[in-house]
Amino acid sequence: MRTSTLRYCALIDHVLNKNSPLLTASQIASLDRTQSEYEDFADAHVEHYAQQSCRELCTAMQRKLPRELRDMIHDYILSPTRDEPVFINNDYFDNVDEPYRDIVAGFAEERGYGYAHMCSEGFVDLDTMSEFARRWYHHTKLWLFLTPAEVAEFFETDIWGLGLESDRLLRHLEVEVCGTEYEDNITPLQQCLFKLAPGASIVFHLRVAFIYGYGEFTYDEDFTMFLLSERVSELFPLMRQLIDVGYELYGALDGYEDFRVTPATLDREVWKDTLMKHCEGRDCRSVLLILGGFADQEQGGDRHVTAGGHNATGSKYPHSLLQVSG
Repeated sequence: MRTSTLRYCALIDHVLNKNSPLLTASQIASLDRTQSEYEDFADAHVEHYAQQSCRELCTAMQRKLPRELRDMIHDYILSPTRDEPVFINNDYFDNVDEPYRDIVAGFAEERGYGYAHMCSEGFVDLDTMSEFARRWYHHTKLWLFLTPAEVAEFFETDIWGLGLESDRLLRHLEVEVCGTEYEDNITPLQQCLFKLAPGASIVFHLRVAFIYGYGEFTYDEDFTMFLLSERVSELFPLMRQLIDVGYELYGALDGYEDFRVTPATLDREVWKDTLMKHCEGRDCRSVLLILGGFADQEQGGDRHVTAGGHNATGSKYPHSLLQVSG
């Protein structure tokens, strides 16, 4: 790419910024078009050069550095997003045969985290991408807005489309506990949670909405917490087994702070009292307003979830099923 291209773009930008009152509308439009064409030309050449240089660097890294040092490099690249929650809803299964690397790249680009290129075969070879994906799973907190049955199904797939066993790599997971007696929370979670990485942390989310549904309702806090503690008590044997093998367990109510689950807390009344304390002086219905986007999207057939209740825009990558919390 010639230096004159960049200089010409800079000159046009200067003219538009400094002398626009002296230009006619047609002249401004012509300069805008020319500048856009030159910028596209420059972007294409920069991307081509970056792809070539990045792949050469990855090849050298694979040849000269041991795995431990390569992982340190991947960890450094991922450090701005470490431990940031990522939401996944059931739209993930619509095209489960397709890799979702572009979605990962989408929120990385949107947030300015600087690793979107690590999701593209144009920039990195598959060996390097696989290593990077493993570290991504290691550091990412996945919030699965899924039923336990969908959680088990999710663990049979790989977001990166590389055939990785994601469940054995994950160190933090948050799942939704169904609120009705007609849904089995136990069997699917027994099948998958014990496959998580040793020492992984698991958060069990309870939601008032799963008891009342969305919309108008008469709210009885004491009775609601009784129903939620009754429902989660079915999971106590599973929770005890998970604790015994070294996993860290937490409970959560709607959007309130997590609380640690230990063998001593595996009691229905203890859970009810804990849930009551977490919502003491606060109206759980206000949290439903924050989560109202879930219901609206589900009812409308568009269940793309973002933490802020809106879809991000402006990225060249598709994104919706995976979103970073705001």
